[in-house]
Parts: sequence; C-alpha cells; structure tokens
Amino acid sequence: EPCGPVYLSLPREVLSAPMTRFTFDTEPRRGMGTRPGAAPDALERAASILAAAERPLIFARANGRVADNAAALADFAERCAFPVIEARALSNSLPSDHPMLLGYDPLPALREADAILCIESDVPWIPVRHGDPAPGCKVIQLGVDPLFQRLPIRGFPCDLAVTGSPAIVLPQLAAALAGRLARSAVAARRQRLAEGRARDIA
Repeated sequence: EPCGPVYLSLPREVLSAPMTRFTFDTEPRRGMGTRPGAAPDALERAASILAAAERPLIFARANGRVADNAAALADFAERCAFPVIEARALSNSLPSDHPMLLGYDPLPALREADAILCIESDVPWIPVRHGDPAPGCKVIQLGVDPLFQRLPIRGFPCDLAVTGSPAIVLPQLAAALAGRLARSAVAARRQRLAEGRARDIA
C-alpha cells in the first residue's frame, strides 16, 4: 500500500540515444512488502462489538479497489449476515444480487444501526444529509489507514480503529466471531434482509 496504478516517465533523449551494448546480471535484492494485519486485541474488541450488535451495518466505500478485499467482504458479510451499504462507492465490493447488499442509500439503516463497521471508507455517509448514527452506536473504522490521517479534516466517529488490509483482517475477524454470534440472531438478520430485498424487487 498504496496500490497502483503507477505512471513511469523517461526522458525521450535518453530513450533515443544509441546503445551499443548492455549487460545486467545482478540478482535483485528487493523483497516485496506484505499486507498489514490487525493487532490481536483490536480484533477481539471488534468481535465483541459486532457480536453484541442486533443491527450491525457495514459501509464499504473503497474496499473493492482490491479484488481480494471484495472477495473477503462478500464472504464475511454472507457468513455473519451483516448488511452492506455501498454509498457513493468508489468501487463496488458486492455484486448487485448479493444477499447481504442492503443498497446504496445509508438511510434508514444508518439511524437504526447499533454497530457500524466502516471498511476503507473515508466518507461513509454525509452527516448534513444523512445525519449521524444513534448516540449509543459503536463505530469501527477498518483499513490500511483507518483514520485517513492524510485528510486534514475528518470528523467521523471512531470507537475502535483496526489497521490492516481487509483481505487479511476480515477472515481473521470472522474467525474471532465464530462461536460468538447467536445462530438465531444471524438467521433473523438473514431473513430480514431477504424480506427487504423481496419488497424492493416487487
């Protein structure tokens, strides 16, 4: 991180100069960086917040810019029955027929949520248009730079920041949630989402 694209520019005078011979046989010694993962205590805290929530909600604005992130979110949301909002998405994470895709408008789910997981979302919702979550709603910010420190002004709530690549962190978070999520709650969320999608289609 940050991922490409990369623009490479070389002076044309150098490229046009005649080259009589060229050899290069030195082995490269540049190791590729690994994706960052979350701290174990942050995963535990995030799992506790999400497991206790009755109406969790996921925002994923730029998560889909990396294909592995999108696949990880699709699996995570389906496994835990967590609805996903792709408001003003820079890149889509879920196909439009995914059972956990709640839509593209934060309302009314934003006001009803009791826990929100923002994944790679610099602006998950617009406060002057959508309002803010309920006062007791816990907000988790997850991403390579979950606090978007390069943005000079950003005032979105953050009860917990989880630093790491979603492709790495989401499977870890799913494992931390295993056994903590009540099957009845997961089934109820899944049913509620299915009924909502059926109403929207009808």
